[in-house]
Amino acid sequence: MPSLMCRRIALHWALLLSVSLHMKDYRKHLFAGPLRQAVHCGEGWRRTATCRSSIASNMFFDLGGYSKERFYMQTIYNWLEETPKEICALEWQPEDGRSVRYLKPPDGKLKEYWYAGLGYTEEVRRQFQMQTFDGVPVGYLEWKAGSSVKLQKASVDVVLLSAFAVERLGPKGVKQAIKESARVLRPGGQLLYFEESESPKDLPEALVRLFKTEALEKEHGLLAVQLTPKAPRAKSAKTIQP
Repeated sequence: MPSLMCRRIALHWALLLSVSLHMKDYRKHLFAGPLRQAVHCGEGWRRTATCRSSIASNMFFDLGGYSKERFYMQTIYNWLEETPKEICALEWQPEDGRSVRYLKPPDGKLKEYWYAGLGYTEEVRRQFQMQTFDGVPVGYLEWKAGSSVKLQKASVDVVLLSAFAVERLGPKGVKQAIKESARVLRPGGQLLYFEESESPKDLPEALVRLFKTEALEKEHGLLAVQLTPKAPRAKSAKTIQP
């Protein structure tokens, strides 16, 4: 009888093989990324082993985390089929640079990747620059709660707000990130929103007010929502009394 550890290892590699057979262009990315990722924890960035596990941490050693990572990858891949072949993307509060690989449209190109959030040190920003893939320019945007990022209105094709970002930013920060996303997204652009919930009733009020839901997926305790900006309401003309 094989040991429990052997069975877990066999199942783990079966999952890897399954993903590699069904994810087309992402096969090379599954094994290309570093196994040891840095995770943002409160006052700074530490190694995953010293932090509370996030949904993306230790995915190669935890089958639950790996399943969630696969859900992220597959969902983003499917939704980016509807984008232009060349896109500019913004991600809020990423924990590392892996999304640069996920945000490439099928048979397309990620022209530019921006990230914005709170608590990024100079060292962390250097790490992001080192994680550039396929020649994609990686840019850091200074951002403080209540302020705007230095991006022009309607200049971004895709915005990613992950469950990690939702947790780290908190309700107030998420609300502000959603409002900024509505400002910088082009008409028809996409906000890809993830949170650790399976009920769309829990979506932030700002998300429902500013965006239209295009698709919704639920798996492994994660809720994924594809949204597009709502058209701004036309201001009603005031009636002039004679």
